[in-house]
Amino acid sequence: MVVGIVSNGMFKAAINTSASFSLQHNFPKSSIYGRTILQGCGMDDDGGVDSSVIQFVKNGVASNVDFVGVFVQSCTSITYQLSVNDAAAKVLCETLFLG
Repeated sequence: MVVGIVSNGMFKAAINTSASFSLQHNFPKSSIYGRTILQGCGMDDDGGVDSSVIQFVKNGVASNVDFVGVFVQSCTSITYQLSVNDAAAKVLCETLFLG
């Protein structure tokens, strides 16, 4: 059952180049489901967009990952990333607290 939620949007653009941007949610030890939701993008023929969970901290140990979504128990932090290559994109970074 979802007992709480933290949600932030990121809109980023990189024209004729590549760039990555990150967003971190910090909270007391919790069981969570974190995910990214691509809300929109625009790009050239050779452009690209990627959004993912890139890190979470469980019991004080950081794990580097590359997931669209992840369930974690005893989690205190989750980091999301939006990467754009000759594109503009908007992504929702959502952490759901489970109880």
